[in-house]
Amino acid sequence: MTEKWIRDPMSPIPDEELSRIKAYTAGLLEDAGISGAPGIQLVFTGGSVTIARAIVAEMEQREDNIGVLSALQLNHLLKMLSSMPFTERCGVPGLPANRADVAPAAIAVVLAVMKVLNVDHLVHSRYGLRHGLAAQVFFGDRSVA
Repeated sequence: MTEKWIRDPMSPIPDEELSRIKAYTAGLLEDAGISGAPGIQLVFTGGSVTIARAIVAEMEQREDNIGVLSALQLNHLLKMLSSMPFTERCGVPGLPANRADVAPAAIAVVLAVMKVLNVDHLVHSRYGLRHGLAAQVFFGDRSVA
């Protein structure tokens, strides 16, 4: 997404470019027939949300042990990161320097998914899909966080 939609990832990122990422993501989901449903729970695994979670924990001066992020937290984080040039983003606690160029685009994608699904928060699991499948096989329907 960064290569396609962000003209200069080394500079602060204009809102218009982030809006294009969100619109493109929403369009892909809508074209696939994906939409929200009452009571849906959105679970993310993987790097970008792991990083967002770490940055939010640093900003809130707390342990990174809460696996829930709100759209409000992510919007605030996106606004903060996109207002900084790359060199400044590299110094953000919790943001690895090798992800400082793509983090704003990744957060924009996450926010677009949340909007299409009409959820105001997401749950993040440090476990991947393989862990989830194994847990289901071994533990049935019991939740494993």
